[in-house]
Amino acid sequence: MFAMLSRFLALLIGTLALAALRGQFDAMADLPVATRLWLMAAYFSVLTNLGVAVLMFVVARGGRIGSGVAAAMLVAVGIVAAAQAVPGFGPATRDASAFWPVLGLRAGVPFAAGLWWLQFADKTQAWRNWRFLMLWPALYCACVLVRLGVFGYDPDLWPGGDLLGAIVFVRGLALHLLAIWLAWFGG
Repeated sequence: MFAMLSRFLALLIGTLALAALRGQFDAMADLPVATRLWLMAAYFSVLTNLGVAVLMFVVARGGRIGSGVAAAMLVAVGIVAAAQAVPGFGPATRDASAFWPVLGLRAGVPFAAGLWWLQFADKTQAWRNWRFLMLWPALYCACVLVRLGVFGYDPDLWPGGDLLGAIVFVRGLALHLLAIWLAWFGG
């Protein structure tokens, strides 16, 4: 019964993530499909929700995810939820059609995935390997820097897009990299 409930809730969370992703995609209906996909692929919240959907569908099909993977998922959705709490951070919701998908991506899925982790995930080895927990955020930061350098594309990572926002972003990135370094060499 407990396993069946875990699988059913995982199915619901995965479906919520895909529905929010589809809503975000549909909110940009005036753009070509390839452009919409390219723009969506720039956001940590979109890519993290896609990962959550995959993991939840694995569980829904009866598969298991390890404690490290589940903890890394929790860290990633925690970052997404924390970014939601910062005013002006991330893509602006300029029209009403994007409000619900963005709310689902940045609050609904992180909250549901966090509750699922609290109740059902294996937590035996979850916090021992900090390097693994920071791998996805570190890879994303590296991809953003490459994307900015090669394509000059700004995925609206800092509030306002001005110099002050850039300084805030660089400070946040430096603190993030410091945390990765301390986790890598200090733990």
